[in-house]
Amino acid sequence: MGVKQAYIAVKEENFKPDEITLGFKDSEFIYLHEEEFSKDNLIAESDDVSSFLMESGWYLVVFHYMPNFVYEKIPQLSKEKDLLFFEVSETSMTSVVEYWQKGKKLWSLDYDKKEGYDDYTIYEKGDIPSFYETIKAPIWEGQQEANRNKEGVDYMIDTLDLVAQEIVGYSYQSTKNRIVDSTYKDYKKPLLEIVECLEMQSLEIKHYFDRVENRFVFTIEEDDNPENLKLLKAVEDRKRFIPLPDGKEINEYEIMQEFSETQNDEYREILLKSLKGKGAFRRFKDSVFELDIQKAWFAFKKEQLQWIAYDWVTDEHLFVRFDLSF
Repeated sequence: MGVKQAYIAVKEENFKPDEITLGFKDSEFIYLHEEEFSKDNLIAESDDVSSFLMESGWYLVVFHYMPNFVYEKIPQLSKEKDLLFFEVSETSMTSVVEYWQKGKKLWSLDYDKKEGYDDYTIYEKGDIPSFYETIKAPIWEGQQEANRNKEGVDYMIDTLDLVAQEIVGYSYQSTKNRIVDSTYKDYKKPLLEIVECLEMQSLEIKHYFDRVENRFVFTIEEDDNPENLKLLKAVEDRKRFIPLPDGKEINEYEIMQEFSETQNDEYREILLKSLKGKGAFRRFKDSVFELDIQKAWFAFKKEQLQWIAYDWVTDEHLFVRFDLSF
């Protein structure tokens, strides 16, 4: 869970709107094009790719999930243009930025925070830009302070994003507040409303989005109330009623494990131990209460549910304002 994004940026002196595909065929993915990107103009992003021209003169193609065949075309794309490739996964805490020119990679920065290891090394190859150290120094200082305080946070992954931003003028973090646009325009409610429904999902209670009435409804198993029985039958119409992710898709045990890994060594050991064996959920929640980290747990869980909600929205081609500020 967490942000996953990749983009290819090329320096376009004579930008032509009909060349937005960068040589890819229209059938290879869906396009949404913005003439210009700025802090006040958020990306309109599909499941697959967005493209836009930066004020800096760099033209970007941004991917939610970038297929391997796209990366394989980078040497060809960079033969006549300077090209920057960036990729980040907050799930695996990895990031890479590469600069290409005349079909060859001039330099690269590679970051891979191994789970369970306190290794915050950025691997450098080639002639790295001089401003890199200026960006890295204060971040590394903050990381060392966090490590001494056993905060269990990773600041170093932001370094590569800031290096790429210095060059092309774009940061993937700006898309954490984004507009997801697609075929359907009938749903315009905050993503947090979906999260509230997800928090109430259970084996007995299931939520659905009603396209016709533009609202959420829920059914209760083994409830003989006439209205509930009528709705149980109605939701079988999948063209109108879209089921929200259920307990199988919302792996709370996995979320608990991920949260545990973000804690300092002492807390991590306690929390992971509580997740072993029968009654893990109860023990985990008791441990969270005893360690007085309920606020951190609830915030972490809500963020993960937002990403589940976001994936559901894009998979179902709905329209929603995406906001991680809670």
